[in-house]
Amino acid sequence: MKKLLLPLILSLFVTACSQTRDKKQEVQVPQETPFEQFAVDSIAFGTSEMKFDSIRKTFCAKTQNPKWENDMIREYPHIYKGFSFDNVEGIFSDNGKLIGVKLSTIFNESRMSDVTDVTEALEQVITNDFGECKDAHQSPSIRQVAEVGEYAYKYWTKGAKSALMTFSHENNMLHINYYTYRNDKINAPANGTRNIDGDFTQLKRK
Repeated sequence: MKKLLLPLILSLFVTACSQTRDKKQEVQVPQETPFEQFAVDSIAFGTSEMKFDSIRKTFCAKTQNPKWENDMIREYPHIYKGFSFDNVEGIFSDNGKLIGVKLSTIFNESRMSDVTDVTEALEQVITNDFGECKDAHQSPSIRQVAEVGEYAYKYWTKGAKSALMTFSHENNMLHINYYTYRNDKINAPANGTRNIDGDFTQLKRK
């Protein structure tokens, strides 16, 4: 009888250990938060390139600045959480899925006095969502931005989602850009540590 009970007990023990290990593995799988699932507002990561345009139009309508139609030179067409911007672009993976969004503000001659206010407003928006920035370069002059084309200014990250604030110079005008993206969808740095230069380089390759 004892000889029969021993294999049975061992079998039950192995089964119990296996089930416990499986449960531990299930618990260890990270769950995405709503914050990580959406780029900006209701624009979801993973959206197909074909569907993005309609989602972008909905977002633009939602953030429309009512003052813009009365002064299209001085005012900005869109405002998101206090940040005034002109354009929305999608960044897509090789298989056509959305991995990032770029909001841009363009400063023409009549808007140049707004650069500081818009920069501070954008930084506040990102900080409210991500916390304090993780990496930064010094604030550039317009000449420095013009020399490099696009200057990476500050970097934030939270979970699988990151953000970059950059300055660019195109068509003799200064731009402020807000990139928000899934950092797990771009190449990871060789040393495993994400930073402003590494993420900016990888993101620009998309």
